[in-house]
Amino acid sequence: MGNKLNISLSDRDKMLIWLVASVLIIIAAYYFGYSKLMTEVERVDAKLQTAKSKLNELEIKNANRKQYEQDTVIYKNRFNSVISGYENGASQDNTLMFLRDIEKTTGSWIKSTTFSTTTPIYTFGAIGSSNPDTAGMRAYTSDMIGYKTTLTLSYEALYKDWQDLLTYVNNYYSKNTIDNISMTYNVGNDVVSGTMTLSTYCVTGSNRTFTPPSVDVPNGTENIFFSQIFFPTIIGKDDKEGSYILSDYDYYLLLNSATSDMNACIIGKKGDVTGDSVLASNENATQQLTVHFWGKNGTYYIKYKLGNQEYPAVNYGGGQSFAAGDTIDFLIMSSARKTSADKSGVDISIINETDKDVNIKIVDDDKTDARVNFVNQNGIFNVYGKTSN
Repeated sequence: MGNKLNISLSDRDKMLIWLVASVLIIIAAYYFGYSKLMTEVERVDAKLQTAKSKLNELEIKNANRKQYEQDTVIYKNRFNSVISGYENGASQDNTLMFLRDIEKTTGSWIKSTTFSTTTPIYTFGAIGSSNPDTAGMRAYTSDMIGYKTTLTLSYEALYKDWQDLLTYVNNYYSKNTIDNISMTYNVGNDVVSGTMTLSTYCVTGSNRTFTPPSVDVPNGTENIFFSQIFFPTIIGKDDKEGSYILSDYDYYLLLNSATSDMNACIIGKKGDVTGDSVLASNENATQQLTVHFWGKNGTYYIKYKLGNQEYPAVNYGGGQSFAAGDTIDFLIMSSARKTSADKSGVDISIINETDKDVNIKIVDDDKTDARVNFVNQNGIFNVYGKTSN
């Protein structure tokens, strides 16, 4: 007969077992539940603190929203003002037209020129962001590239025309620099001759349309490289196209496609790097522009209105005073339309109530569908380069 195992637990042992089991359950609950819950709470709390910090930052920005919007307009206008001083591209034809304008406007003779290869000197969009939230990223993206072309010129001019040549080059609407110059002066005939190293600059980009000039080469067997074929007036001025305005202008108007890197319509004062005089619109439609000049005897005023924007913004009716030369000169730099969907342009009403002529030079407007349309002209005007609609 086998022995029977009889295990009996006392109440004390049972209590001890229940106590141990309870402790194990509590430990397991803490390990598998509470500790993980606390980790999640800490993670959520960290995210909450980050969100609160971001919210505080956004609330500050929102409180200054109007100032930021005003600053954005100011800096955009400054950008437009500066970038407007650069051609949209480069070509030998374009350079030859520039040299032609120098000859026709100043009376100087460009006897010869040597072209260098156009080389890139600046890439836009390569600046790192200063925002901690976008550290390591670019401040902005752009496919624009700045280029430089260097010309070596041999010239001859009367002394006064040589002075005009330097002034014309230094004030030309498209950026260029005189890097080096040599000169010899002949007292007997008042003629200056020498060489000049001249650099021209342009900014290209997918949204910057460059239209090379059309050069009308005359028929015949004459040497096409002889300056008198293209420029029959040498050592004497013969500017019937208002070419001087490309260098000597008071105010400018830029017209582009609404999809370009610049606003579709920009008007401002020459040399205003602050952008205070700049009005800009980027509508893909015809804008209404009114320009009003008035004054006499050396005191002159201007005011203009683009859509609902006015310059000067304060005391628009009183206008803004400006210094005028022998004439008041207005340069309009337009561009060819990209597609049939490109509708940007201006209807211009221009009023001249001064004792001076207002001379207007239009450059590169579309040949078949002009962006520039004069709907009203009151006073004495000379318009060069107008394209018929």
